[in-house]
Amino acid sequence: MPLLLPSSWVFFPRGGKIFVVLYFEGVLIKSAARAGVLLLPAILVYVPASVAGGIFLSKTGRYKPIHLVALFMVVLASGLYIDFNQQSSLAKIVIYQMIAGTGTGILGQSLISIFLGQSLP
Repeated sequence: MPLLLPSSWVFFPRGGKIFVVLYFEGVLIKSAARAGVLLLPAILVYVPASVAGGIFLSKTGRYKPIHLVALFMVVLASGLYIDFNQQSSLAKIVIYQMIAGTGTGILGQSLISIFLGQSLP
C-alpha cells in the first residue's frame, strides 16, 4: 500500500526560508547575494543535522521521536522569526536560523528514508 501524505507536509519545513530571504532583502535592504550569505547558518547546520537524524533512524528504526523533535524545532524557529525587525542583531538572526536548520535537516533526512522504505520496487 503506498504511503499517502499531503504534499504540504513535505514542503512545510522548507517554505520558511523563502520568507527569511524576503526579510533580508525587503526589511534589512540587503542585496540578493548578501541575503544568500545570511542563509549560510541554516545551510551549514542542515547537513550535520541530516546526518545525525539518518544515523539515529538507522540505529533505532524509530522515526516518530525524530519527527517530534524536528517539528518542535521548526515550529520554534518559525515562532522566533516573529521577533525579527529592522534592528535585529546578527547574532539573533544566526541563532534562529541554526535552530531552523537543525529541525529541517533532521526532518528532511527522516522523511526521505521513510518515503524510500515505503516505495514499491
